[in-house]
Amino acid sequence: MKSVSEFHQEALEQALRQALGSSQPALRRQALARASAHLIHPSLVLESSLLADNHPWRREALTVADAFEAVTNGMEEPGVLGALDELDADSPFQPWRHFIVALHFFYEGLDEAVVAHLNRIPDSSPLSALGRTVLALVQGKAVPSALRRLADLVVEPDPRILPWVQDVAEGLETDNEPLFWSALTDWLEAVTSTAPDRARSAVLWAWNQLEWRAFDEETLLNLAENLWSRAESYRLAALGTLPWDPEGAALLWLRFLISAVREGAPQPTLLEARTLLDRFRLASADEEPPAQEWLATWQNLAAAWNAEAEARGWTNLLVEISVAQPAVSGRPDPSGQLDLFAS
Repeated sequence: MKSVSEFHQEALEQALRQALGSSQPALRRQALARASAHLIHPSLVLESSLLADNHPWRREALTVADAFEAVTNGMEEPGVLGALDELDADSPFQPWRHFIVALHFFYEGLDEAVVAHLNRIPDSSPLSALGRTVLALVQGKAVPSALRRLADLVVEPDPRILPWVQDVAEGLETDNEPLFWSALTDWLEAVTSTAPDRARSAVLWAWNQLEWRAFDEETLLNLAENLWSRAESYRLAALGTLPWDPEGAALLWLRFLISAVREGAPQPTLLEARTLLDRFRLASADEEPPAQEWLATWQNLAAAWNAEAEARGWTNLLVEISVAQPAVSGRPDPSGQLDLFAS
């Protein structure tokens, strides 16, 4: 009695033989569609004796196998997924391409992209069951018992990552600052190269956690600089901390201005940012006079910015070093902070 793998191998080779021997495009497409229905793994093509080493389908099999391994082991490399775009339109690996890309977007949390690619997988493909499993996970629906094991495999956490995630949570719960920063740093180093968007989201999340804890913000700024420029790190930090630390946010925005001009930001961008600085300063003002430490920091930063502006002839962008409140109306809307912070 033939095994399932042997059955699909024979059926696949028969379809490939027909596709190779046909000069009619319509018959070739039909044969490739049948081949795709039996392509339970790229290795079936790699093991086929019908194809020379340099045959396009064998090269496509290698491309798909590499991409599938990369997306499932959490160690994606630049260009691996992009190579899938080079598959021929009638390639029997097109369902594999859509499933691999859908799985990549699933781990990135991009549900709409997941659904769009899963909908391109034909019901006749052996990948349709996997596709339905991922779709159920995305839609929050119960996974059929026959597919539950597949679902467990899809969402199974990376054993390397899990201890760091646990340490991050423990550091927050116990106010253990060294544990929190150490675990977050290790986690970011592990995922930044393969999932930079996920790493950036983690840094933005960490800024929100600092609202309730007296952790050192400079550590997070240094981590953010590995994902953005120094100026962008200050900008996001200022926007993220505005609702709960307006005085700190004003200083961070001034540091953003200084870093941005030194990084060569264009004048229109700096003009807009300089206008917003007055609103940050106003948001930081209250009935009590500013603390001496804050005032000294503000004056030093303002002097640094003024030096940069004067060197460029931007006298209209100078900052008052005195503590007088700027004469502007309005106040930054904390309700809009989250959208700005996530940009």
